[in-house]
Amino acid sequence: MAQSPQPQNVAVLLRIGKGSFTEGFAVELQILEDGRIIDKHQNFPRLAAAPEIPQSYQVWKPTYDALGQAIGSRMIQPVIAQVTHQAILETCCSRTREFETIVRTWLTSSTFEMLRDRIQANVRVAADQSVSIILDCDTGDLEQDNLLRKLPWHTWNLFDQLNHAEIVLSARFARPTLPLQAPVRTLAIFGSAEGGLNLEEDNRALKELERDGSEIDTRLQPKREELSECLYNHDWDILFFAGHSFSDASCQTGAIQLQNGVTLALDDLREDLKRAIRNGLKLVIFNSCDGLGIARFIEKLSVEAGLRMPVMIVMREPVPDPVARKFLQYFLEKFFHGKPLYLAVREARSKLHWMQSDDKQPCPAATWLPIVCQNPNQPELVFPQPQPKPDPIEPQLGESQPQPESKIDQQQQRHPPRAKKLWRIVGLVGLGFTLVIVWQFLHPPTPPFQPIYNTLAEVPVPNGTFRYGGSTTWAPIRESVDPAIQQEKLDFKLHYVKQPSGDSPNTATGVEMLLQGQIDFSQASRLLPEETEYAQEQGVKLELSRPVAKSFKAIGVHHDLALNEKGLTLHQIKRICEGKITNWRDVGGPDLPIQVFVRNTPTLKKTLGDGCRGKNVVSFSTPSDGIQKLAQTPGGFYVNAASLLVPQCSIKTLPVENNSGNLVPPYKEPLVSPLKCPAQPNRVNVEAFKSGEYPQQLSDTLYVVFKKDDRRGQQAGVAYANLLRSREGQKLLEAAGFMGIR
Repeated sequence: MAQSPQPQNVAVLLRIGKGSFTEGFAVELQILEDGRIIDKHQNFPRLAAAPEIPQSYQVWKPTYDALGQAIGSRMIQPVIAQVTHQAILETCCSRTREFETIVRTWLTSSTFEMLRDRIQANVRVAADQSVSIILDCDTGDLEQDNLLRKLPWHTWNLFDQLNHAEIVLSARFARPTLPLQAPVRTLAIFGSAEGGLNLEEDNRALKELERDGSEIDTRLQPKREELSECLYNHDWDILFFAGHSFSDASCQTGAIQLQNGVTLALDDLREDLKRAIRNGLKLVIFNSCDGLGIARFIEKLSVEAGLRMPVMIVMREPVPDPVARKFLQYFLEKFFHGKPLYLAVREARSKLHWMQSDDKQPCPAATWLPIVCQNPNQPELVFPQPQPKPDPIEPQLGESQPQPESKIDQQQQRHPPRAKKLWRIVGLVGLGFTLVIVWQFLHPPTPPFQPIYNTLAEVPVPNGTFRYGGSTTWAPIRESVDPAIQQEKLDFKLHYVKQPSGDSPNTATGVEMLLQGQIDFSQASRLLPEETEYAQEQGVKLELSRPVAKSFKAIGVHHDLALNEKGLTLHQIKRICEGKITNWRDVGGPDLPIQVFVRNTPTLKKTLGDGCRGKNVVSFSTPSDGIQKLAQTPGGFYVNAASLLVPQCSIKTLPVENNSGNLVPPYKEPLVSPLKCPAQPNRVNVEAFKSGEYPQQLSDTLYVVFKKDDRRGQQAGVAYANLLRSREGQKLLEAAGFMGIR
């Protein structure tokens, strides 16, 4: 699959400020592009007073809730109907029309006409293929804000002519979530179907996403522990919930019903949701009742924790079960086939209009219910679309005809036709690390001048104690190289700082600690395009040293695992990580399920191994935890730096096939047995790294990172990099299992 073309990131922000329905509201209009204000208008008259709006809503709301109880809604605590179904229906339809007429009239008042004309005249808005009209309400009265957010804004005549726009509710400004990338992983939670809900149709609609390789983990009425484990220990792109839910009276939080009679407050899921967002959650869909409080809770959770805020789709009122089912079906049909999110929601919501006058079971206000809630500077999400299949390659003389992959035997997997070998290696882009390598060679960093020294003693350093942290790939350097530096440079004191949250240290968390002033410089095992952009948004410029070393990935397995070919190809490693090879017998091993171990690290901030996906993936906090799990799991599979894995006595590492078809071990041969290992551990095969025999696609480049405007941190970071890049430092790095740069 490939990333669909992204729409331009143009948004209209409509800010409704101080005032009331009895006196009118202040209003401001902003046009945003890529989260930046490119046009701003504040000289509008106040919005017209409309005291009849809250009055009409108070009349409509009880009747609507009663109808939901009669026909079956996804509300946890619906009101009890006191009159017959038909009487409720007739009254609700009448009051819905009355309320909508009052809102439409207000939306045609003079100030709204001025706003409409100004928006339609903007060339950026007209040129974008999909535009969000973001409603931000801060009137000084929470009850008024909530009512404004519930109004049927889609009835504004602005949308009659602006048919590529959709109303969106504003959350607070926050770090935008990242684009969806294939394969998209969805956790689908189905709660209680109490009251006769037909959740099976939701399930069938979601299953359509699996046709082109997306992954869905479906949990039916999960227990509390099971739900926590799913959210906390796995990486998800989309979180979907269907069942009963509600928001509190202030629309600041809410609850869901997991099983009959078992209600779970969102506050009880705080840590689980926070972890899921930190691990890369991008889209949240609550196809259940009364979701504005749920969206507000997730918004506050993201902002308070400094996380990327996912985009949210919720229902603004109790939703009848048939409406929820049809909306999901219509939305996924559009979104899954490449419609940008706002357009997909608009078209799905608009398509519900027939249900408002259905001759069998009318559902008044059906088109009012679905709404997107998001951070105003969020680029629009687009579902990644399948790549066109490449033309078949004619076999060369002496080569066999290509066969369907399901029929390829192990020998063909190990030695694919020459015409396809490069394509299969490049296919590792799906895991992310190939792009990093290409970027490193095509776009080298441009750090300040840093001279080369022969010895550690020659390198000038600042005096003082300097805090540092970062990637676990650097752990062997911190254990063996840094002590040598400390012995030589007594006044250059290094203090390693652990990740405060208890998360596994990695490049991304190291940079976050640097930006928060918790450390003076950071150790990175890749380039930082995403973090650099985020830092610039915070007014901070990051700087990288020149490369100090290269690290190579190794494949760790249980000591007793035996393979016919003694190692793996890059293609096999990729397919194991993708969850497409799940048994060792498929790569010449025993009939044993493969258990993949990965670290808990933020999505898209990963290299090979950390990006593995599939239902056979188990996450852990630190590399030492992963090694311990691997030693206890006969079918285990774990990817990490060779300098970390090769010396371990409780596991072993596998040779990997290079471009020439030769198996190259990450350790110096012969492999030391477990009995001899403690006294004579395996050593990293640095010579194979330097000669290029070991696959270069498995390499990471190491940098020192510091803030350009922090003179003290910059001096310490540059000095530390110079120490490592000195000839003596490079020898120490090679002894620790890394490849020197010089």
